[in-house]
Amino acid sequence: MRSGPPFVSIGRRDDAGGPVPYVGADYVTATAEVVRRAVALGHTRLAYLGAGEGAEAWADRWRGFELGVRDGGATARRLPAVEAVRSTTATAVVCEEAADGPAVHALRPDLSIVTLGEPTRAVPPSKLAFTGIEIPREEMGEQAVDVLTALLEGRPVRSQRLLPCSFVEGGTLRPA
Repeated sequence: MRSGPPFVSIGRRDDAGGPVPYVGADYVTATAEVVRRAVALGHTRLAYLGAGEGAEAWADRWRGFELGVRDGGATARRLPAVEAVRSTTATAVVCEEAADGPAVHALRPDLSIVTLGEPTRAVPPSKLAFTGIEIPREEMGEQAVDVLTALLEGRPVRSQRLLPCSFVEGGTLRPA
């Protein structure tokens, strides 16, 4: 039995001595889908710019990238830093951190670029509308409150949920 006040994490959390209630984004499915879209446009060499490990959200994005690459029969590699795009042979880059999108475009405007969510750090203004995914942040918060309320009231509730992300068309994913 859990001790302490009830809580609900916003974002998927691995078990920590027992199930952790959460409402998170389904990054695996969303990332795999944008990779499949890139492959359908003829991109057979893709690169992933980001850690792809550590926090659950980063690990889930990487798993989705790998799944989409595998499903599409493409080749892929992980890039350790923005500067690595200078020498990549990839035709499309998937940016774990959306703030890297403008920097990638500045270095290699010939590449197709996909961003996975909204920037988490400051970015210079850009006229580009990046192709990518939108995280259902408001819905995650609303459902977290609903789960917490059910837990406080002792009602049965599915306490671990992943919500779908939306595809953002943008203009940075073009045919290879």
